[in-house]
Amino acid sequence: MRDVSRANPPYGSHQWIDLVDLRMCRRIAQKVRRDPSLMRIPRANLRHWRKKLGHWTPVLREWEKILRENPTERVLEILTQDGDDGQRLRQSDPFVGILSEKERRAFLKFNEKITA
Repeated sequence: MRDVSRANPPYGSHQWIDLVDLRMCRRIAQKVRRDPSLMRIPRANLRHWRKKLGHWTPVLREWEKILRENPTERVLEILTQDGDDGQRLRQSDPFVGILSEKERRAFLKFNEKITA
């Protein structure tokens, strides 16, 4: 299992994107731990995507199962796990909307500075 959180990949590379995604998801997990009611957002996103897409991709089915079968803390562990499986799941995670646009932009700017 690789630890992308310790890497310093070149800005804009796939590795950099993976690192930013992991750090953003860790921030999302912090927010959810402070306010568990935020878990309504990924569930609502999945419902919306199911209606909009008309079909269900395997990874979205996997997220639906993760959210349905696990307590919040385990879901957050899955969201923030390091390694290939965590990276794969984060590429389609339903936690969009937990970070505000301002937080997201500031986060990307911060990571641009430290990894450029």
